[in-house]
Amino acid sequence: MSKTIILDIDGTLTDFMTPYVEFLHKLGHTQVDLAKIKSFYFLADFGFGPEESKDLFYAFVAQGGFRNLKFYPGAITLLAYLKQEGYQIVLATNVPSEGQQDRLDLLKELGVKYDAIHFTPDKHKIVNQYGAHLILEDHPDAIEKCLKETNAKVAAPRFPYNSHLRHENLIDLGEHPDALTRLVGHLQYT
Repeated sequence: MSKTIILDIDGTLTDFMTPYVEFLHKLGHTQVDLAKIKSFYFLADFGFGPEESKDLFYAFVAQGGFRNLKFYPGAITLLAYLKQEGYQIVLATNVPSEGQQDRLDLLKELGVKYDAIHFTPDKHKIVNQYGAHLILEDHPDAIEKCLKETNAKVAAPRFPYNSHLRHENLIDLGEHPDALTRLVGHLQYT
């Protein structure tokens, strides 16, 4: 079995939604409510069209949104545990090109140790490229592709937008903030 683990970052290791919703509130879009988010493309749930949603997301990226994300409790402990246990840590994130340097700067500033990073929406391809047996992911589309197109198990923190997914290779980590601690527990017993 491969000792490589693929880790998504936003929604798994870092909290993307809280700062993004705070950004939207600063722009006056106070109808967006974290507690009412039901889908991954949640701005549509609050009356935003696709173009406006895209423009708002890129405004968040342009103001350095990916530079200021906070790690969930347990993220640094998880990464340290993986290194200690000899895992190859491969980060796979779907950050647009305009936010990639901000992402790299944040990881460097926090001293996050990893072996490789890939900026891609096609995380299933990264899983297969490395022969990884596990991926940490929250995006429902990426989870489904990994379950269909890889032999890996998918560990997922539970959010309203992915809680409908069921599969024998899906490890439900429950909700944050303890999802990453539960992943460490799972790895210790496998």
